[in-house]
Amino acid sequence: MIAGFSKFINQFLAPVLALTSLVLIVLVYLSPVVMLHTQVSMLTVSPASSGVDGPTLFLGPLGSCGRPNNEAGVDCTQTSVHPTYDTSVLPGNAPALLSAPVATTPVFIAISIVFKMIFFFMYAFTAWKHRMGKFGAIYEKPGVQSATVWIGLIGFMIGITCFLIIRMWFGKAVEDFNMTVITEGSNSAQLVATTSNGFIMIWIAYAFYAIPLVASMAKLQIMSPKKIPQESSWKAMGIKRSYDDDSEDEEKYRDDPDDSDYSPQVEKPRAKKRVKMEPVPKARTQARIMTLATNVLPAQAAANERLSGVDASVISKIKKALALASHTGTGEQEAKAALRMASKLMTQHSIDQADILAEEDEADRLKSHDSDLLYQAYNLILDLSLRKKEAKGIRGKNTYRRGIGDGLYQVATKEKKQEHQRTIMAEKQKLLDANREEREEDKRRLERLKDPKVEANNNPQLDSTPAPKKDFVKIEEVEDEDAATLSVGNNQPLKDEVSHIVESIVPAVDSARSHLDDSAHVTNGEDDDDGDDDDDDEGYAHRGYDDVDDPATPQPDFRDSDDDLDMEELEPRVAAKAEPDAPADTSRAVKEETNPGWKSVQQLVQFRATSVAIADDYLKKQGIKLSKGRSSRFELKHDGEWKLYNEGKEDAKKIDVKRKRIEAAEDG
Repeated sequence: MIAGFSKFINQFLAPVLALTSLVLIVLVYLSPVVMLHTQVSMLTVSPASSGVDGPTLFLGPLGSCGRPNNEAGVDCTQTSVHPTYDTSVLPGNAPALLSAPVATTPVFIAISIVFKMIFFFMYAFTAWKHRMGKFGAIYEKPGVQSATVWIGLIGFMIGITCFLIIRMWFGKAVEDFNMTVITEGSNSAQLVATTSNGFIMIWIAYAFYAIPLVASMAKLQIMSPKKIPQESSWKAMGIKRSYDDDSEDEEKYRDDPDDSDYSPQVEKPRAKKRVKMEPVPKARTQARIMTLATNVLPAQAAANERLSGVDASVISKIKKALALASHTGTGEQEAKAALRMASKLMTQHSIDQADILAEEDEADRLKSHDSDLLYQAYNLILDLSLRKKEAKGIRGKNTYRRGIGDGLYQVATKEKKQEHQRTIMAEKQKLLDANREEREEDKRRLERLKDPKVEANNNPQLDSTPAPKKDFVKIEEVEDEDAATLSVGNNQPLKDEVSHIVESIVPAVDSARSHLDDSAHVTNGEDDDDGDDDDDDEGYAHRGYDDVDDPATPQPDFRDSDDDLDMEELEPRVAAKAEPDAPADTSRAVKEETNPGWKSVQQLVQFRATSVAIADDYLKKQGIKLSKGRSSRFELKHDGEWKLYNEGKEDAKKIDVKRKRIEAAEDG
């Protein structure tokens, strides 16, 4: 508290008091001739009785003013340092004892006022030097402090001496004037002379002026260097030091320069004075520990729970594969294979890369995470700046490098936001795909319930197939018995093979059969007996087995009674239906394995939090404390520097800080 009060006096109160003192002294010095004609004066002559309206005379250092009565105007003499008082307003029988003081008194008062003005400004600058920047360093010098004290002291002494002289002069004049009026009695004018309020203002002014003067002298005493007494001063004071001795042997021993044991006595430094510190104000808010760094976070607990059922060897393989894929010396094909194996293992055990990172301990986090990205970017920026011919001189190259650095920072910030947005969109798309698949599954379930499959051996349509009509058989197509027997004998194994194939794929073509019309179902049914072998033989002999591969759409022949022929015509339809999107699904699965990505925003946030924790742990282990540095004063002065800076920002987009991108390699 006392320190704050002292600061208030030195920096605020003392300058205000010095200014007030200066104003009061100037008012008294200029009154009543220049201003305040009837309000301020040093000597006043007025009627003895207050109820009588008579002449009044006002005297000051520079002249006088008077009026014959209270209603009349005031007449003043000319302002002069050699004043002559005009007493014409007084009656003729008034004592003629009023005269001006010594002629040099007003001059010295003016000189003291000038010194007081200089002291006021110097003291104010000294008190507020800490707010004046570099200019305030001038007022910290001891010479300036000493000059301030001397100027203030000279002004104080000259001014107080002059006003004391005036006070004694006017005091004697008042005493003589009143004594003369009393002595003459009724023959004298009924007037009285008194010292006025000007002297009261002067005493108050110098009382105020003494406070900043004393404060300035105290600061000078504190800042002045302390002198150490010389050897003659020690002896003059009769103080004997530890190595002072009258013995000649000891004197010789002490003065021997070859003696290595001799060491001069060093004066012990004086202990510094303890300064009581100001109490720290109590904070309005209070911090409480909600979660410790050693506590397990919910995300960490969930990751540990998922990893609890996975063998340690599997986790080790995944870590090694990821490390191999991200290593700078790994080839592209090898990195693809390692990343594919890691993705496959993570998919089999229902874990992701974020869980693997969360499972790492402190030693693993601090090991080999620094990479050489900084060195690569730094060396590349230096190389680009050296090749930039337009960048002349050190400033030009630094401007270009600054542009590259700012460009890299903007690219990193933009990619970070885009990654977050892509993760959000991927998560939304995943939810939409899941909903769409669920609706399609419900739709397929309803279709199966509405139109169920029909078993091949219980198909009533096959049993109700009418026997082929003989009316459609042509005479030219009928063969003799030998040819028919030969045809049947040669084609019987082919019929058995086709029948076996048809029976094996009946469940797969049921859905295809449901799209055929009723006539097609009737025609394509398998005959229950082997009658009319001639037609079968003729059909195979006429068309041949190679017609099965004909890609044309088969048309059912209602005139043909050969069931095997119709079954063969269905084979292209069955083969076309049996070609699903298997290659597309396989490629998609491979792509998903090689590009695990972020499945949710939570995984991305957890990964970034883990990265920040790794950086903080590394800084803590290295004993590095981050602090806010000075704000950069880098300014671009002309259009040429702006051009280099913008070119650097554009060239920063060409720097591939991520280097290997397996996705791009696969796409190519």
